[in-house]
Amino acid sequence: MSDQPSPEAPNSSIEELLMRSKPYLSVYLRGGSPAPSGQPVPFEFAIESARSGAPVIVATPASDNSTGSESEGRPIALSSRYDPDKEAARLLGDLQLQSADLVMLLGAGNPQVLAQLTLRLAPNQICLVIDAHFELGELLVRNDAATRSFLARPGCHLFAGPELLISLRTYLEGLPAERLSGLRVLNHTPSQRLASGYYADVEADVRDSINSKMSELLTRF
Repeated sequence: MSDQPSPEAPNSSIEELLMRSKPYLSVYLRGGSPAPSGQPVPFEFAIESARSGAPVIVATPASDNSTGSESEGRPIALSSRYDPDKEAARLLGDLQLQSADLVMLLGAGNPQVLAQLTLRLAPNQICLVIDAHFELGELLVRNDAATRSFLARPGCHLFAGPELLISLRTYLEGLPAERLSGLRVLNHTPSQRLASGYYADVEADVRDSINSKMSELLTRF
């Protein structure tokens, strides 16, 4: 019998780490997704390859099972089909972060943003990635290396889909205000076009939560 580890071993070890450090991710890793709740338009997501070799997320309007027909929309690439890395670099620009900034990325449609953003985060810095679609979160957590590396970092989280909003709110409620100096928001516009209202509502909720914590902190002092 060979002593070589199986090809699945690295993924298995990462999954064990994620499940142990961030138990809420089990909803993506173990299947049995919860029933959709409030998604304006369902999409099916796939990972394709750009000309540069980087992953490209493609969203296709899902079939309308209630009528037996299919949505007429064409597949939508959520990042450049040529070089998603350059597109990610443009989004981040000359972003400079304080170690106590809470960073929030609205839209997970270009995983290369996470690959590059990870390099700019301080150890244990809090970074939240929000997406409107549970199915995209499931795809990324299971299959995208940049997303898994991001999530392996303490303080880095992905909340994709209305099903995870309770987990997001619980997490924000538990944050000590002393760890926060402000909120830095990054917008991935192609992702947001799929459900613009969702992102506006979540951003407002997060801002309210952070502002409330900062007010409480000032009151104590």
